[in-house]
Amino acid sequence: MLRTLLLCSTLLVGALSPPQAAADPAQREARAIALLDAMDAADWEGARRDFNDEVAAAVTADRLSALWTGIPAQAGALVERGAARHDTRGDVPVVIIPLQFERLPLEAIVA
Repeated sequence: MLRTLLLCSTLLVGALSPPQAAADPAQREARAIALLDAMDAADWEGARRDFNDEVAAAVTADRLSALWTGIPAQAGALVERGAARHDTRGDVPVVIIPLQFERLPLEAIVA
């Protein structure tokens, strides 16, 4: 069963206005990958770099750390990341990156 890690509901990445963000899929993808790279490196402040003010206030470095480091307890170690794909949730463009863990496939959905 594919479960989804809904980062988009928690992490709104990017300071771009919606029209700008929608116009540049490559930039959205690069930011999503940079977010995951920072979390993999336990660089919580680096992962929060592109958060807007509202999300930065709600998602502290400690909270982000707890989220990311808690996943392997349930899903096992991260085995690989799949190729990013682009979609929308409502009017919000998102980047979806498959994450294959030892026991569970997840998707990082980054808005």
